[in-house]
Amino acid sequence: MAFVAALLCLLMPGFGLQAEGGAYQEGVHFVRMTIPSETPPDSIEVIEVFSYGCPHCMNLEGPLADWMARQATDVSLRRVPATFSRPYQMLAAVYYASEQLDVVDLIHMPLFEALQVRNLNVLRMDILKRLFQDYADVEGDALEKAINSFSVQTKVRQADALARVFRIVSVPTLIVAGEYKVTPPENFGGARQLEIAQYLIDRVRSERAAASAD
Repeated sequence: MAFVAALLCLLMPGFGLQAEGGAYQEGVHFVRMTIPSETPPDSIEVIEVFSYGCPHCMNLEGPLADWMARQATDVSLRRVPATFSRPYQMLAAVYYASEQLDVVDLIHMPLFEALQVRNLNVLRMDILKRLFQDYADVEGDALEKAINSFSVQTKVRQADALARVFRIVSVPTLIVAGEYKVTPPENFGGARQLEIAQYLIDRVRSERAAASAD
C-alpha cells in the first residue's frame, strides 16, 4: 500500500563500533545539541521519537520497555511521534488522542501491529475506530472527538516544533536530557541505541552530581 511506503523509517548511516576503552564518541555515536532543550529538572528525560509507520520503532518497543524497567527513579521516558509529512502527522494525532483518552498502554502495540503486521490502513477512520473499540473499549465518536480536539492538534504542532529543534530526520531517535541525540545506526539495532543512551544517562548524572558539589 502506498501510504505504508510513505511511512517507512528513514535510516541514517554514520554510527561506528564502540570506541576503545568503552567510551562512546561525540559526533560518532551521538550528537550534542548546540542549544539544549528544556527538560524536567528533577529527572533525566529520555525522549523516544517514533512513528507507527516505522517497523524499527515497533521492534524497539520491547527492548525499550525492559530497559526502562531497569532504570533508576531519576530517569523518565516521553514518547514524541514523528511529523515528517501529513500521514505522519495524522498518526501523531492518533497517538496523542490515545494519550488524552488514557489508553496508550492498551492501544500502542495493537496500532503498530495493525499497520506493520496486518497491513491495515489505520488512517481510515472506520478501521481506527474498530481498533480502539476492540482493544481499548473506546467508542468511535469519543476517538474522533479526541483526534480533532484543539489540545491534540496543539500537541502535534509542538511535536513538529521539537523535531525541528532537534533536526529529527529518522526514527526511532532517542534524545537524552534534552541535550544528546542518538539516531539509528547504519547496521540497525535497538540494543546499540539503548547502550549509547545508557552511557549518556550516566554521563548526565555524573555531570549533575559534580555541578551540585561545587
